Amino acid sequence: MKQGRGIQPTKAADRLYDHAQQILRDVQTARLSVQATQDSPAGRLSLAATDQIGRIFLAQILRLFNESYPQVSVSIWEGMGSTVYEWLLSGIVDLGFISAPPPSPIITKVAAVYDNMMVAVSSDWRNSNYAHLVKDEFALEDLAKLPLILPRRNTGHRVAVDQALAEIGLVPNIVSEVDGVCTNRALIERNMGCSVMIIEAMQPDLQLGLLNAVPIVSPPLEVEIGLLKPRDRLLTPAGRAFIEMLMSNEFAGGLRFTDKLR
Repeated sequence: MKQGRGIQPTKAADRLYDHAQQILRDVQTARLSVQATQDSPAGRLSLAATDQIGRIFLAQILRLFNESYPQVSVSIWEGMGSTVYEWLLSGIVDLGFISAPPPSPIITKVAAVYDNMMVAVSSDWRNSNYAHLVKDEFALEDLAKLPLILPRRNTGHRVAVDQALAEIGLVPNIVSEVDGVCTNRALIERNMGCSVMIIEAMQPDLQLGLLNAVPIVSPPLEVEIGLLKPRDRLLTPAGRAFIEMLMSNEFAGGLRFTDKLR
């Protein structure tokens, strides 16, 4: 409508303009939504870990990961540390968690967390045949006297124990070699020996009052938990997103993975 010095839009034109603006906003929102979907990681991510590490880290991080990246299908492979390492070597998993990971020219460590190990003893240790050896805290050299239940050689935290004692000229006193954490704890509860593990692995039995955790001092015994990948395999967007989320969250005991490796 023309009035005086200019053109004045009609009410119908105003309504049409408002509708056009809303359509443009809807188109922009749809475009951004499609772009976000395309940019968001999708596909399959295969992770491997031991039962102990899976319980400590994977259960917590996967809930957050699934909420953030619902288009990623996560496959969990669970086995002994040596088995997880074999899966990494063969390239059938994208990422794997291993305690005290050995160096390899075809495996890359992308992140790690370090935790102190403790001695696990039965809550009924006073009735054990090693009661005279139990203290409020242990020195590293005490591990050579305690009746230990540990995994097989070159497996998980057994490596950390063997290496630490070898550095002071000692060897562990092994009474049983048991790979399974649950079986290990069951033997400790029955006073068949004690073990060395990170405190998170003892939590179920600590909460039930079946085990006691005794610190190792002079010096502390530390174990590395590494996140590894096959060196020749490129990380997928899902793999990168998982690593970023892993390193941005704290876990039991305030543990945090870092890419600033020692």
